[in-house]
Amino acid sequence: MATVELPMEMVMEILSWLPVKFLFQLKCISKTWLRLITYDSNFSKLHINHQLIINPNPSILYTYEQALKCTNKIRYYHRYAADYTAIDKANVYEFPGKKCYNQPYELFGICNGLLCLSNSSPENYSTVYLWNPLTSDRIAIQCSRIPSCYANRGGIGKYIVTNTLFGFGYHQGIDEYKVIRIVSSSPVQSDCPSHVSVYTLGAHSWWRTLPDISYAISFADNDQYETTALVNGALHWFATRPGTLKRDVIVSFDLKDEVFREIPQPKDINFKHKRKVREMSGLLCMPSFAYRYLHIWVLKEYGVPESWTKQHTIIRRDIPGLTGLPRICVANNGEIIICRKHGKYILYDPKTKSMKPFHSGFSSNDAHRFTGSLVSPTVITRLGQRKRKEVA
Repeated sequence: MATVELPMEMVMEILSWLPVKFLFQLKCISKTWLRLITYDSNFSKLHINHQLIINPNPSILYTYEQALKCTNKIRYYHRYAADYTAIDKANVYEFPGKKCYNQPYELFGICNGLLCLSNSSPENYSTVYLWNPLTSDRIAIQCSRIPSCYANRGGIGKYIVTNTLFGFGYHQGIDEYKVIRIVSSSPVQSDCPSHVSVYTLGAHSWWRTLPDISYAISFADNDQYETTALVNGALHWFATRPGTLKRDVIVSFDLKDEVFREIPQPKDINFKHKRKVREMSGLLCMPSFAYRYLHIWVLKEYGVPESWTKQHTIIRRDIPGLTGLPRICVANNGEIIICRKHGKYILYDPKTKSMKPFHSGFSSNDAHRFTGSLVSPTVITRLGQRKRKEVA
């Protein structure tokens, strides 16, 4: 009986609907399939688009660190589960690098199955990593030098560096992944510019310097780090204006136009309340502590300030052990995962307005929505290098 060979376009369409786990088992079928699954960037784009369609509720990615006995080393892990109810079946992924206690890995962003991490002191990050935990593919990006006018504490310079952070995201309109680095100086001075540089994956092999901004962008209160909220092709942070220590303005960075903008907040918000900005189910979200309550605001229509809605109100005393603004994540069933310390969580059901405790079983730092993919930072980088050679 003669075999019928399907057109490659049809093969790509069929395979693109399969999970990453099954695709890895199919790489041994033929060299053609191996190249398709491992190296074809067009296929990886098709695959992530289809995964977002068939899995509108992403899985949960937990991050945690574990100390090695009799050493000063730590290991940085991720547990990947379909939902919090399947944590006992979670796959464990260890980031391929071991660092000392004083140099922990920090997660700055998640996008299309890629994680953006760095591992140096908060004042002088020297390397940023892009890592796909499901495929083990990663690249290390060496950061450019900070201008001499910026100095670490104890150094000589016009501005004292108080914080360095990264943002990471993908803009579908231009089909580009970008990493942004912001080096902020002390906001107490009236003149406190922040140095901004951008790295475009595959397009260049160097960082481009953008004009300084007048905001000081820093981590949230009581947070060692904070993942960047990626919504509508823009990254978002809370920032401080010159001459003040109040983080009272939401600043966005458009990945396409590479410009900063202010995002208006709800009109009836009390600026004395602690706030942070996150992404929740594809929308811009702002948890806010207001005296005895935790309010969760959601921007229903991006770019329309009037669409800010107080989506949830939770009584603070119902969340035992909560001292600061929590990190939140949405489970597949719509429940809100409120992150506390040492792997302890509170599950809030918006329908019944009830809460119940949940323990992950390990000392987790945070929980994030995550969609696994075949996106390879190595392949994107090589394709960019090849295009530059062809142009030259």
